[in-house]
Amino acid sequence: MGAVYYKNKDYDNAIKFYNEAIENFLLFDPQYEDEKIYGLNTTQESLALIEIEKGNFDNAENLYNLALSRKDDNIGKMYSNRLFVELYILSNKLSLANEYYNKVKLSFESKGKDNRPEFGLYFGEANLIFGNYYKDKLNFNLAYEYYTKTQEIYSELKIDSGLKQVNYEIADLLITNNRYNEAEDLILSSVDYSNSRNSEKISFFKLLEKIYSITNQDDLLIASKDSIIAYNENPIQLEIQNEFNLLENLILVSDKQNELNLSKSRSSLIILVSIFSLVSLLLLILFLRNNIELQRQKNYKLKYEKSLIKNELKLKRRELFSKINFITQRNEHINNIRDKISKNGNDPSNIKNLENEIKHLNTSNKTYEEFDKMFSQVYPKFYKNLNSKYKLSKTDIRLASYIKMNHNNHEISRISGISMRTVESQRYRLSKKLNLDKGVDLNLFILNL
Repeated sequence: MGAVYYKNKDYDNAIKFYNEAIENFLLFDPQYEDEKIYGLNTTQESLALIEIEKGNFDNAENLYNLALSRKDDNIGKMYSNRLFVELYILSNKLSLANEYYNKVKLSFESKGKDNRPEFGLYFGEANLIFGNYYKDKLNFNLAYEYYTKTQEIYSELKIDSGLKQVNYEIADLLITNNRYNEAEDLILSSVDYSNSRNSEKISFFKLLEKIYSITNQDDLLIASKDSIIAYNENPIQLEIQNEFNLLENLILVSDKQNELNLSKSRSSLIILVSIFSLVSLLLLILFLRNNIELQRQKNYKLKYEKSLIKNELKLKRRELFSKINFITQRNEHINNIRDKISKNGNDPSNIKNLENEIKHLNTSNKTYEEFDKMFSQVYPKFYKNLNSKYKLSKTDIRLASYIKMNHNNHEISRISGISMRTVESQRYRLSKKLNLDKGVDLNLFILNL
């Protein structure tokens, strides 16, 4: 129960149940001394995690030291040292973090004939912690060095879940350094469609989405987005099922605890408490089953509404591209009229026809307004973000909207009815108004808005 409340960030109730667990472990008979020590260590290390969440790093350090003082095996001590590495990284005590990292490293290197995978697992985790730290500090070289150490260890030990995690971090690092092909190859080699959890697949596809967006690979970008939607269909249902499975495991633990209490005392009071606990658990199971059904219905409704919104957005996008095509044709028509005027401007027989064509084009001036309206429906926050941060003209806003739709300079020239040189001048002025540093790509900046 403490683990359930901790997962749901209800720390007060989590602390309450963890303290009750400690009291129960202290009641164990001497014949269960190993179970008693393991239970006390696990519980106090869980309490330390709560103190870390609250920012009470000194309290967490004291709890970790209590657990470490009971451990006499190399694996247990190595695990505690790994916990200290994470604690001191979070509390910005880098020298202490390095000290305990070296202890973990020494345990790994001096394991001797003991080939238990925990040695590699904990050393890999320590490297991963430092890799994440230096990645956050933008020291990509050191981060890459620690990540590759973890990658080598997990590959050798065939720790698939850990390997996927570190490959994800390395791929993200490669993307930050513009090494898109290497990142894509690493991601595609890491995704095991049969064994990966949906959350892992979604994380990797989001990295692919970032790569394809930057490199303008529209077909692959759409495929990545569709994969993310597909693997994210039932997150609420999966979360509820995981909670239910965890509760079932906790029920088994509670039953075991009841057996130990019954062996201690056969009093009627203990029997009555056990019966009451079982009834409470059964009621809780019934409540959860009813809640799962309710969530299933809500999930179906959300899926249906999501489908409607998705179809509506597709329709708006088609209409938006239709307006773009219409504007392009209109500008080409205007250019044709100009050519006719320059060639046959003095011919009275053509003047009437040209007047009718120009009159027809004037009736389509609202097309630009309709384009702006549809663009706002497809990208509702785009104009608002630009206008709140920068002082832009209508020409600047329209150019930004064309770039947002991933049109190149040639296509923008056709849509706007202006020369390529004019488009380049407008892009230069827009970059200045957006205060972009030299070397910052205007297209990438606007696509990420």
